[in-house]
Amino acid sequence: MYKVKNIFTKRNIFVLLFFVICFLLFLFDLKGGKHNLVVYLLFSLFSIFVMGIIVLFNYKFKNVNNDSYYKFYALAVLIMGFIFIAVAPPFMGSDERTHFFRAYEISEGHFVSKADENGILAEMPRSLNKAYSGYDNQDIYDEDPTISYEEILSRLDLPLNKDDTIYYCSCNKTNYYGGSMYSPFQYLPHLIGIEIGKIFNLGPAWILYLARIFHFIFFVVLTVIGLKLLPKFKLPAMLILLSPVALSGATTVSADGVTNAVIFAFISYIMHLRYNKKKVFIKQKIILSLLAFMIAMCKVVYFPIIALIFLLPKDQFKNNKDNWIFKISLFVLGVILSVGWIYIASMFMNSQSSTSLGQIKYVLSHPLDFTFMIIRTYFNNFSENLINLFFGNQLYHHLLKVYSMFSLAYVFLIGLSVFTKKDSFNFSNKNKVLIGILGLIILILIASALFVQNNIGVSSVIGGIQARYFIPICLLGLLLLNVKKILFKDKFIFMFYSLLYLPVLLTIVVRFI
Repeated sequence: MYKVKNIFTKRNIFVLLFFVICFLLFLFDLKGGKHNLVVYLLFSLFSIFVMGIIVLFNYKFKNVNNDSYYKFYALAVLIMGFIFIAVAPPFMGSDERTHFFRAYEISEGHFVSKADENGILAEMPRSLNKAYSGYDNQDIYDEDPTISYEEILSRLDLPLNKDDTIYYCSCNKTNYYGGSMYSPFQYLPHLIGIEIGKIFNLGPAWILYLARIFHFIFFVVLTVIGLKLLPKFKLPAMLILLSPVALSGATTVSADGVTNAVIFAFISYIMHLRYNKKKVFIKQKIILSLLAFMIAMCKVVYFPIIALIFLLPKDQFKNNKDNWIFKISLFVLGVILSVGWIYIASMFMNSQSSTSLGQIKYVLSHPLDFTFMIIRTYFNNFSENLINLFFGNQLYHHLLKVYSMFSLAYVFLIGLSVFTKKDSFNFSNKNKVLIGILGLIILILIASALFVQNNIGVSSVIGGIQARYFIPICLLGLLLLNVKKILFKDKFIFMFYSLLYLPVLLTIVVRFI
């Protein structure tokens, strides 16, 4: 009798009610497509499966403490990550086609794209384009096609035929140029999957899934290590990394997973060394240098994060000379690498290099006007960026139609998670100013890069800024937290947070059925 009463607690009734409401809400959305009974049955079984996973998460989270957060995170991110890999059809990630083509181009030994008077050229198998567009001929093209679950099977059957090649070019409807701007180093995890797929002569869709898997494994390894090393605010960091925006970036062929993982690992390692007052010897310098190198070779707008090296106290180095030589050398190296790749990538900014040159000239000749353009852009898009920060309509290349209540719930719960531990990193005001300036510089660089790369002409605001670009800034923002009072229990926050995985996954599934 006691066990029966325990089942009908307020908490369990709430969870069951949430499940029923979400299931019926998305079942109604699904019925708009007039599917057969098999689809409804599979949808129902998938919903029950996801709820079972959520119950497992909550059961495991009961035994989580500060020292075992990384173990729980490893379990949660692996389970949810592979579900995300499975439910998102090939090429449906944000710019996934572009990144997959770029990664495949690199796997053929072309670390820098070729270009001539016709545009940017990359000779690759015709089947890559067919796997995405569904057509053999690149002149027949469906702009941003949506691949349904029904179509996946035909894409999986498509052979690679790597000797049957075409030119992917900014001059034809393959529209290939965006990926050329990305450094080959941030595709290293993807290349493992691509090479395995080529060895076994798998089709392009299978190769893409392998690239997703190895990209995701890289993300998991670095973020698990980072969460273990991070001395404080593990719960908000974990929830940010488990958010749909971060997970979708890590489970598709993209630049986001590597970028977010490397930045988080770098921040965590700096805090680990500082908080534990560890001496910085050769081993520590090598690790910091490798992470800084990867940051500089990822999306270049984030290279200022390397300046966090200046947060390490000088008494953790051999002497004052060693302190300044290493810090300045590491930051200068990061700047040189980033600027060097920008110079190389400038050839591939868009199909009309004169357009980018014109944008740059405007920035240099009208610095005050451009400054106010950036301010207007962020003020004007504040609500849109907030609602899409952790979940929203920008997921999967703007293909999802998301109920805004669920998007705002993610922002709300991650915000509340900060107040589950009474702590701070105890930075001086000077260090806090440094961290704040780094965040501001990154915001300016994001807007500037998109103005030069994606915008034509001058308008009141800069177009193309997506909320997913702010995940690294959220991770950086953890360093500024100073919580003086505990307001919520971590188990309470995580229960509500984990429930949100159900509407997220049902949103994705309903979209692609």
